[in-house]
Amino acid sequence: MRFVAIFDTVMIILYTVLFLSQLWNKIFNDEVFAKLTVTMGALVVMVTVVGLIYREFVKDKEFKKENYIS
Repeated sequence: MRFVAIFDTVMIILYTVLFLSQLWNKIFNDEVFAKLTVTMGALVVMVTVVGLIYREFVKDKEFKKENYIS
């Protein structure tokens, strides 16, 4: 889960820099900026969901090993 937290934090920081530079300097046209926004959001959601699923899988495996669940 540490990887997910680091990845999400880096993506949020990168998007904040991208957003502020777009706001003040208009680096990309509106269509490209919208595509970048959707892509970055989808990546954050996807990595977070996969990380949560993986964490639950590892917890279940540990519980089975310790005979808490069968």
